[in-house]
Amino acid sequence: MNKIIRGLDGLIDSVNKALMASAGVLLIAMVCLATLNVILRKAGFPMNGAFEIMGFFGALVASFAMGQTLKAGEHIAIDVIVKMLPRVVQRIFLTANDIVSAVFFGLAAWKIIVLGTNLWRVNDLSETLRIPYFPFLYGVAFGSIVMTLMIIVEGAKRFVPPGEVKP
Repeated sequence: MNKIIRGLDGLIDSVNKALMASAGVLLIAMVCLATLNVILRKAGFPMNGAFEIMGFFGALVASFAMGQTLKAGEHIAIDVIVKMLPRVVQRIFLTANDIVSAVFFGLAAWKIIVLGTNLWRVNDLSETLRIPYFPFLYGVAFGSIVMTLMIIVEGAKRFVPPGEVKP
């Protein structure tokens, strides 16, 4: 079991690093696009579709960053009361939270994939640039799947004795 957790942890870590690099590139592209749009707008040549692209990229950036944010412990956690409870009760609360969170992100990924597939089938396109929506929805779904796996692995690590998960 420890080898499985260790393997999944390493795989998810690699995927998270790739997603964070992609999110960084998209974020830089968003900054450049916004800056260029402001400059061109002042010159009388606004960029059509800049807001559409910013929305698509913003959704991907947020989705791609979720897993690494959880891994780094930079997510929002309300643990003031939980930390006052006995260790066993803390473990129960954290496990329940992991289960609910994994189910939530798993269901979100599934519904986003269904929506993306439906939009692909009807060839739904963005209004200004006529870009298909489905690739961006699949990207968000992928980020949610990675988040689901991350929650499961991080939760499973709680039940492995310290020092046995890391090589």
